Amino acid sequence: MRQLERELSTPIEMFERAGGRTALLAFLAQARRVTADTSGAEDLETLIRWLPSASRMLEAELLLLNLLSSQASDAPR
Repeated sequence: MRQLERELSTPIEMFERAGGRTALLAFLAQARRVTADTSGAEDLETLIRWLPSASRMLEAELLLLNLLSSQASDAPR
């Protein structure tokens, strides 16, 4: 269990440094606004500014999924 906690600490820290749940929810809301109104240049520019943070959050999610899937494959059946 401690090994799993240590392995999970990196992606969780990456996610939090990128803004955590609050930032992710703000990004999703912005993406919905752009999708709903494609003529809003300001909304699109705001979405573009969110891309670096969103990218870091997705990287953290991918690490987390890789860790969890490797843990699942190591589990006794």
